[in-house]
Order: sequence, then C-alpha cells, then structure tokens
Amino acid sequence: MRHFTYERFYDQYEDCYFEFGQYVDTNNLALTIVSDTEGPIATVTTNIGRNFGVGITGIKNYSENEGMLDWLYAMGFIKRIVAKIEQGFVEIPVVELDVDLISEYTKEGVLSE
Repeated sequence: MRHFTYERFYDQYEDCYFEFGQYVDTNNLALTIVSDTEGPIATVTTNIGRNFGVGITGIKNYSENEGMLDWLYAMGFIKRIVAKIEQGFVEIPVVELDVDLISEYTKEGVLSE
C-alpha cells in the first residue's frame, strides 16, 4: 500500500491512505482519508442520491473540505467531472475517479462496487 501527504488549510497529514465503502441507498463509492498516526482526517465523498455507475461519486468540496476537488485533481485521482448537482446550498461535483490509482492507496487493495 502506498501513502500520500494530505494538506488542508494550515494542516499537513503524513502517511495517509484511503478507506472505502459504499453508500447503502445508491451503492456509490464512499471514500475517507485516514492517517496512520492521526486516524480519520477527511470524508472525501458525499451521497448524491442516485447511482451514476462504477467509479463515479460526489465529492464533498465545501465547508471543512473546501479545496478537496482541486487536491484530488492535482494528485491524479480524478479522471473527469461528470456532472454538478445542486444539493441544498452547495453544488456537488460528480466525478469519475481513477479507481486503479486509488486502489494503490488503500489497505484493501482493490476497489469494487
């Protein structure tokens, strides 16, 4: 398993990896950033209320996650933006993730949906 450094605002977290799961009602991929030393750091995804397909999910890019979309792009974890969905007062980017690359940064090894 590979690790990355995650920077948020003025904080920097070393030795990070992804934990993944699925949202019960949509089966969309759910990702969390976890640090070996500090535990859970950030919830990467948000439930968008419908299934768009394998490897496609909503990114939580607001509030304490502001800048998450740009960071994921810079790291190469996002292939493309598929759509944008209005949810309450925020716009949720729906993206196609590079699940092969993300799998390299998970303890589980292979993402499956």
